[in-house]
Amino acid sequence: MARRHDIERIFKELEEIQGALNDPTTGLGAFHQEQDQLRRKTLENVQQGTAALREENRELRRRQERMLGDLGDTRTAVEGLRREIAQAGHTRWSCLARQMRMAGRRSRSQSIRRSFWRPAPTATGRTGGRSKRCPK
Repeated sequence: MARRHDIERIFKELEEIQGALNDPTTGLGAFHQEQDQLRRKTLENVQQGTAALREENRELRRRQERMLGDLGDTRTAVEGLRREIAQAGHTRWSCLARQMRMAGRRSRSQSIRRSFWRPAPTATGRTGGRSKRCPK
């Protein structure tokens, strides 16, 4: 009889558990609804975060494009300046070589008395000055 009493008690507990599981406010249905809501909230948060990261990524790409454009402009400007410097140096050295050749053509006494940087006076008594082709 003790066994029968234990079995009845076990069946009663199982019926209570089954009733709790079938209850719409606290049972499995409520659990599934709660899990579904949590899943939706999580999915919404992930989508919002992803959208924000995509927008930030677009902005960073725009900045990078602008910086690359500016860098290209700077490189072009630097190359232009290098060309100008090289041309100016070439002009300066070619003027110096021409003046040295001209100094070599003068008589030895004139080249000793006058530097090739100062031209000899002209017939009017003025110095000719530097040529416009040879900058200072």
